[in-house]
Amino acid sequence: KQGDDYVAWCWDAGDTTVANTDGTIASQVRSNGNFSVVTFTNGSGTVGHGLSSPPKFIVTKTLDQEYTWSCYHISLGKDKYIALNSINPAYDVPGMWGSSEPTNSVFGTTVNVAPDGASMVAYAWAETAGVSSFGEYSGADSPTTLNFGFRPAFFMCKSTNSSPTDWVIKTDI
Repeated sequence: KQGDDYVAWCWDAGDTTVANTDGTIASQVRSNGNFSVVTFTNGSGTVGHGLSSPPKFIVTKTLDQEYTWSCYHISLGKDKYIALNSINPAYDVPGMWGSSEPTNSVFGTTVNVAPDGASMVAYAWAETAGVSSFGEYSGADSPTTLNFGFRPAFFMCKSTNSSPTDWVIKTDI
């Protein structure tokens, strides 16, 4: 609203959107090989993501109805998700992301991600040396030093096993 301050982060997914039939669910993909924006109609199956390697982090959201921003993270695996719009820890939902982990070409989706037939968007990131890193660490009482192999411009984390905890975002670390 007028008078409020906002921040924004943007990723370049390339210039061209193409049809992708790599999965059992057709999708439209815009990808630079390391980050992609994918649109599809939800169901139980697999969706082509257009990345050059398996995604380590995926955020999905319905386009036409209120629903959770469901996040896949490599350290949580295919049977858990964490909600981007929640202070709760990771949810344990067997088969949440299908029957297998994401591959070089597809990720899984089910009616646990969103209702069957929902119009969806997914943002997917692959790990790229010197550009992006995805992992996990255990919190400690003393300060923790994390080594990414590069100086990140954007860092986001969330506790996966305690509640309530907010997402933490740091920039220009």
